[in-house]
Amino acid sequence: MSSNNTTLRARCHCKAYDFTAFLPSSSLPLTAFCCHCTSCRHNLGTLTFTCVEWPDAGIDLSILRRYVFSPNVDIFSCQICSSQLFCLGSTTGNKPHVLTGAIQNMEKGLLRYGEHIFVGDAVDGGCSMWLRRDEDGRVLKRSVARTGTSEEVPFSWPEVRTVKASEEMASPEFTPLWCRCKGVNLLLKSGIDVTWDFGEEPPRYIDPRNKRYVTHIDACNSCRTVTGSDLVYWAFAGVNHLYDPSHRDQLFNTIDDLEEAVDRGNKRIGTLQRYNSSPGVNRYSCSFCAATIFYTQQDLPHQVDIAVGVLDHPSGPRAEGLLSWVYDEIDWISDTRGGWRESLCIAALDGIKEWQSNLLPGE
Repeated sequence: MSSNNTTLRARCHCKAYDFTAFLPSSSLPLTAFCCHCTSCRHNLGTLTFTCVEWPDAGIDLSILRRYVFSPNVDIFSCQICSSQLFCLGSTTGNKPHVLTGAIQNMEKGLLRYGEHIFVGDAVDGGCSMWLRRDEDGRVLKRSVARTGTSEEVPFSWPEVRTVKASEEMASPEFTPLWCRCKGVNLLLKSGIDVTWDFGEEPPRYIDPRNKRYVTHIDACNSCRTVTGSDLVYWAFAGVNHLYDPSHRDQLFNTIDDLEEAVDRGNKRIGTLQRYNSSPGVNRYSCSFCAATIFYTQQDLPHQVDIAVGVLDHPSGPRAEGLLSWVYDEIDWISDTRGGWRESLCIAALDGIKEWQSNLLPGE
């Protein structure tokens, strides 16, 4: 390959599928767009659907699992590990687009985020509040709906109160949790009823000040590959707080109960499937639309990590009335070192500082 060309590589987590394309180095950086619509969030389990045009228009996507997302676009994923990989349809100009989380963390300057669309669906602004500049400091556009056909909004929008760590307790009692196709449709009960004995440490997943679920931003290679998103957002909760929406009764006591229910095909949990991604670690997704739902690890038998994008909280995608966000760090940022995602993470952390410094007075 000529030194004037760059290799673009995308693959799923289990490595059953590995795609390579070449493009002129002069065309870099590639520019991705970020969609914040409700459907996209619930289809990935993350807060934004980010993709970029794949250089090889002749790529064969028929070997992948196809989900008809809408009349205008299909999404393609791995049947084994549910890694979300490509999308194709009139929405993408009938050209294949790759989800940026599937792209290997190659050389710096490979890709940058361009603009945010459909932020009107994210009534609290979602993660667009901190993904506000590219690595060169250029402010990214935010459109209420599709680019060029809707209003562009400044970063002072939305002028809503941001719930910070305080005496305000977690609410409401139940928050719906569903994937794009609604094959998985559960309830998450708030942590307001979690208790611990005097002198004991509270559960690691609870903020003791308000009993909201602790929530982290994650950049690890495994999580971003499975979801197709460069940054993944996990809320930690007690697995015994997952409920059946039909009868509002508790489904599990431990993660072993969850695993057993999936393996025996319990109809109460719908299309939930599991993928054993490493020893003692299970990743749960929808077997139809491939949305990431849960993550569990054997050494935390009472904790389930929930993909924030599948929550349907009244305050918006960040669900701040239910969740207590850790905003001062990105987990596993070390996985991005030396590649194009390193500057993305740095820009996100800077964006968080900028956003929080401009919160409404008194918040």
